[in-house]
Amino acid sequence: MRTIAPVILALLLAAPGCQKTAAPKKQDAPSASPMTPAAMRPARDRPAPRRARTTPRPEPPMPSPPVAIPSALDLPLAKDVKPLTLKKAKKLPYLKGSVAQVVAHARKHCTTQWYGVYLQSRKLGWGEMTCGVKTLDGQEVLYEKIELYARIKSFGGTEIMRMRGETRFAATGKGELLYLRLDAESGKERQTVTVTKKDDGWHSRRTYRSPTTRKKPVVKVLKQVRTTLANGERAYAVALAAGTLAAGAKHRYLSFDDDELKDQDNALQVLATGTRRLRGVPVRIHKIETLSLHDKVRGVGLHDARGDLLEGTFQGIMRIKREEKATAKKMDKQAVDFGLGLVIQAKLPDVSDPAKVNLMRIR
Repeated sequence: MRTIAPVILALLLAAPGCQKTAAPKKQDAPSASPMTPAAMRPARDRPAPRRARTTPRPEPPMPSPPVAIPSALDLPLAKDVKPLTLKKAKKLPYLKGSVAQVVAHARKHCTTQWYGVYLQSRKLGWGEMTCGVKTLDGQEVLYEKIELYARIKSFGGTEIMRMRGETRFAATGKGELLYLRLDAESGKERQTVTVTKKDDGWHSRRTYRSPTTRKKPVVKVLKQVRTTLANGERAYAVALAAGTLAAGAKHRYLSFDDDELKDQDNALQVLATGTRRLRGVPVRIHKIETLSLHDKVRGVGLHDARGDLLEGTFQGIMRIKREEKATAKKMDKQAVDFGLGLVIQAKLPDVSDPAKVNLMRIR
């Protein structure tokens, strides 16, 4: 299961009018669907295709100012610490943890946590995360569950989006992924993804349906899944709790992408470590930067001494804040307008084809 920030991003990209797919290697002609802006303009008025950009793409923005991190808890960057770059992040060593330590950490610290999700200062949803260790079918597993809810206004309509997910990893041996399930709802659209470990690999099944469409299930067998408890997101949380990641420490770690059904590389860096007072109690704080090498999404978060997220941002826009259950589920009376303020940059001046969109910004 990905951390809550990228999951929220995936949830919001399911909103009407938002599409995130990899940019093609070659520039094809714009799609001429009757509903696209390109098709609605006369051919003589359409801009001529431009040559592919040869200048390097900009690095994902470092949130500045970090609007999601309160000044009472925020930490200045440690000396000589600079934001990660994609080029250097790809060369970082992988984090190597211990399955036994991850499971022991989960037994001691796993609990249910609630988060409020904000777009700048407007609340658009909430998230619930829980984890634990239990025995299923005679095998001990470490499980994680997540539920996300968002209510947004997009292009004149209000959309309710909900996502529920669960992952299970073996609590012994290599800590392999055993099971994953994701149920996503956006309006009247429904999608389900399951991945189950069997003797010949990981069997995946994806279903999709809407009031007008019911697609046949897509079934695949994945021969390899490298994401484990020892090299995934829980491994770096355990390293933070153990104090083995000092300021300036940089590593790569793996996460399993439940959309593309494959392992994805991520990078992390400890920006600073210090002590702040939370409700009058001294709290050890770790300021962590994460960078998805696939989605190019940068996040900055404040983690407590157990390695759990207190508050953070990603791309300097989306805000995630740990809250009490009642506070987290208290929504604004009006849905947040998500459709307005979207700026989509693509290789072509015409963005009628979602496959050509390679960067989305929210202003």
